[in-house]
Amino acid sequence: MSKSTVWGLSGLALIAAIALGSWWFLGRGPEGIAVRVATVAPTDIQQQVFTTGTVIPNAKQEIYGLTSGKVGNVFVKVGDKVTVGKTLVQMDTTLADAQVAQAQASVNTAQSSLSAARENLENLKKSYEFEINAVSPLDGEFASSTKAAVKQAELGVAQAEGMLKQSKESLKIAQAQRDQNIYKSGINGTVLELNAKEGS
Repeated sequence: MSKSTVWGLSGLALIAAIALGSWWFLGRGPEGIAVRVATVAPTDIQQQVFTTGTVIPNAKQEIYGLTSGKVGNVFVKVGDKVTVGKTLVQMDTTLADAQVAQAQASVNTAQSSLSAARENLENLKKSYEFEINAVSPLDGEFASSTKAAVKQAELGVAQAEGMLKQSKESLKIAQAQRDQNIYKSGINGTVLELNAKEGS
């Protein structure tokens, strides 16, 4: 057998192998796809991770007293969950409450004085209107003195309004000072440390 015949037969065998492989992969009909069916249901997955490290909060709020005095009430303990605005500690507000009560009494007194001054002014205005319409000259002189009394009463009303305004401002200040004795949480979180005790 000659070399060219061997090469020819080898080439023919290679072509036959390629044709047979092509027929095997491409010429077969479609087969069914295997499918697995299962019911889907929620389940708990537990995974444990063991590591060492330090947990650092992403926000921290330290509260210090702005005023001196005794701690009146402590509303939390270490480990408590708190939300923004939750009252944590309240200092003894006995003195501050007395100052608020006194300021409120001043407001009430000023309001009463203003009401009395306005009522007096209205009565004098009515008298003046009545007297100005009087016929006799003596009544006219009396009306002139009533007019002066009306002016004086108007000044009294303005003064009473000023006193009321001042009393209301004093009340706001007293309330603000009392509120400085109440410490609230500025963040949501957990109480990590507490150094305040009631009565201390």
